[in-house]
Order: sequence, then structure tokens, then C-alpha cells
Amino acid sequence: TEKKSRLLRAYIGGYPLWLAWQVTDRCNFRCGFCGYWKDPQGELPEQTLEDFDYGSRQLARIGSMFVSLAGGEPLLREDLVEIARLIARWHLPFVTTNGYLMTADLAQELYDAGLWGVSVSLDYARPETHDRRRGMKGAHARAVEALGHQARAKRRPWQRLNLMAVLMNDNLDELDELAKLAAEFKAYLMV
Repeated sequence: TEKKSRLLRAYIGGYPLWLAWQVTDRCNFRCGFCGYWKDPQGELPEQTLEDFDYGSRQLARIGSMFVSLAGGEPLLREDLVEIARLIARWHLPFVTTNGYLMTADLAQELYDAGLWGVSVSLDYARPETHDRRRGMKGAHARAVEALGHQARAKRRPWQRLNLMAVLMNDNLDELDELAKLAAEFKAYLMV
């Protein structure tokens, strides 16, 4: 409730309520519509846990906010659970992921660390198209598995699960199928 009060304070004060924090520029996919995987920034040193702690405390000076831990692919960070725990002290953390590296244990650890929710990227209902456009064989199947891991790991009614699709010309006719898939996991469809 303290974080919710701080969120309300930020809202009333006209401060931002949502922040995307790029925890890494590295990515294990080779999506044709995204350049993170080829950006040389991914080779640079990443922020430390101390950086996340300090940044989170500084942001808390204006109130709490929803913080999307994103990338690149945030699950490439071996310390992601601890990052989520540090952010959750002051804020409401989300993870935005392609889902490929998600396991049942990791899903549970993330929610136990205070995660507010997860968004799993899945752009196409057809596995072959999703895999091809994401540049990774098995991407569709692993994203669906990740949705299942997250759905089972949630322990609180306020913890949110999203199936997130990038809207493109060639997936417009698949939104109904993606919505049905999201409903199977009691997830929201974000476009």
C-alpha cells in the first residue's frame, strides 16, 4: 500500500508513472524489425546492482512508478532477480521479455522478488512466421511456455501477465488468434 500511495503522489504531482529501464542492450534474437542485437552498445559494461539501487532510490524521490525492466533481452542478465528485488523496494517492476530463457523456477523467483508483472513478446499466432521474423527457431513455442510459467507463478491477483505483440502489416489478421491465446493464460493482449 505504501507504493500505491507513492504512485498516487507521483500522479497528483504530474510526474511520470511508467519508466522503461533498459537493463541490457544484449539480445539472443535477431529480429528483422529491431536493431538491439547488432548494436555495439551491447558490448559495453552493463549497469551494476549498485547502479540499480541508486537509480531506484533517486526515482523514488518523486514517488513510485511502474518500471519495465527491458532490453535487449533482460533474461540474459543473470542478476535479473536481484535487479527486480532492488526496484521492487520502491517501485512496481515489470519484465518485458521474448520468453525464450524463462523457466518455471525463474518465473517464481521473479514474482517472489516483488515483480508486478511480465510482458511476453509474441507477434504471430503462426509459429513458423514468429520464429522467422524473430530470427530464432523455437521462439514461438518458448514464448508460449513462458506464458504458462508466468501464469502458474503468479500468487497475487494484482500480478499482471501480458502477451505483447508488435503490430505490423503482416500480423493484423492474427490478432484474434493472439487474443484467444492470451485468454488461455488469463493474460492481457497488449499491442
